[in-house]
Amino acid sequence: MAEPFPPAADVDHPYVSGVRLNGRPYDRSWTDARFLRTGGTPAFSLARQPDTDWATAPAGLPR
Repeated sequence: MAEPFPPAADVDHPYVSGVRLNGRPYDRSWTDARFLRTGGTPAFSLARQPDTDWATAPAGLPR
């Protein structure tokens, strides 16, 4: 379940396992200045264990 920004991380759920930006899935662990210029609403899914597949695709890495 995605939580609004800021996420309610706790000792049992310290890892980000997914992000939605303006209600749409966002597969990157970073954002660029466009988000700051245009605004938006991030929502975070938190997990007990790290998701080593989320936000690791080569196409989604910062350039």
